[in-house]
Amino acid sequence: MSKRYRYVFMLLTSVILSAGVLVYAVRHSTGGGLLLPDDSNLDQCNSIDRPPKIHPDYCGTVIPPNIAPLNFLVEESGSQYCVRIRSKKSRTIQIVSRSPKITIPQSQWHELLNANRGEQVNVDVFVETANPPATAVQWNRFSAITNQIAKEDIDGFLVYRRIHPGHGTWRKMGIYQRDLHRFDESLILDNDYFKGGCLNCHAFCNHRTNKISIDIRSARYGTSALLVQDGAAEKVDTKLGFFSWHPSGRLIACSIFKPRLLIHTARNYVQDILELDSLLAYYIVDAKTLKTSPQISKKDRLETYPAWSADGRYLYFCSAPLTWPAGNIIPNNFDEIKYDLVRVSYDIDRDEWGSQESVLSAKDTGRSILLPRISPDGRWLLFCMSDYGAWVVHHPDSDLYMLDLEAAQQTGEYEYRRLKINSDKSEISHT
Repeated sequence: MSKRYRYVFMLLTSVILSAGVLVYAVRHSTGGGLLLPDDSNLDQCNSIDRPPKIHPDYCGTVIPPNIAPLNFLVEESGSQYCVRIRSKKSRTIQIVSRSPKITIPQSQWHELLNANRGEQVNVDVFVETANPPATAVQWNRFSAITNQIAKEDIDGFLVYRRIHPGHGTWRKMGIYQRDLHRFDESLILDNDYFKGGCLNCHAFCNHRTNKISIDIRSARYGTSALLVQDGAAEKVDTKLGFFSWHPSGRLIACSIFKPRLLIHTARNYVQDILELDSLLAYYIVDAKTLKTSPQISKKDRLETYPAWSADGRYLYFCSAPLTWPAGNIIPNNFDEIKYDLVRVSYDIDRDEWGSQESVLSAKDTGRSILLPRISPDGRWLLFCMSDYGAWVVHHPDSDLYMLDLEAAQQTGEYEYRRLKINSDKSEISHT
């Protein structure tokens, strides 16, 4: 390259770099001539005696130390935002943004959480008022948001179905996994593999990845389940519905049901799904055999949502009276169907079922009891209750409740409590 062209190249580079610095300075100017809030000018801030409104509402929560940054939106009007995240043993993280969308640097976030396991973490939010008078204080400081950092990590991955909301049809859906330490998402299986069919229910054995089952429905390939064990997949020629692995991995309890979509005007949301008939069965993996038993499949009852106890000695499930002729006729009293929570003992070596026991009765609670889930240590039973029915994804009255099985074993009474995390939306599909 000649000296002339080298000079022109260096001149253009200098101009471009100077323009970049100018653009950066303009974009990151604090505006109004006021310094960002720091320890030397906090007295210039107007104190607001309440926490800021943020979405999601990360206030008073327990944060696993290995989770991805809990980014949020500040729902307070302003022209500029400053957020500080601080704890006992690390540097304060400060984010300044003209947008209310707060994105936390990932490496700094993990450094802070790991250094402060078991400690509190505080989030200070400052908002610059949008159009202040010339003599007014420009920055509002809200009360600190206080959360707790757990000592223990959580499992690193979450598996879920992703589907566009709809009524009776779909196009694209898939089962995905998310790395909870970061924001990485990867595909496990989607319906492109079987010509746009449906895949929905999936479950792991003992929360581990070496055994998983996934239900599929396909016009071309039929209704079946995929059973994946130690990296090998096989097709099971039956629909498992809602299912639960026995802790031994030797069998799967499942519900077989006839769901029907109902459109009505009984409440604000017009969509409902009813089970016109349902029963429980169990699939023995090695024998490739589907069986049932009168203890889990009564002709005058609807049985659904099976869940094994942590030791595999009991199968918990939901049961409601079948008060109409089995068939395709929707009963007039569909909004009065309420499910009890029951359990049945099981001896896996003898393949023998015990007698059915009542855990919670809808007659006593006044509500329909659904979706039992038992913690891996066997102590806690998490479930939801709704005003009626078994499919409550569109029931905003569905809330989560907790029951202590250890305490029930000592007292003989199944006492439950409503969780504080409930909202005015439908709480379901917990795990």
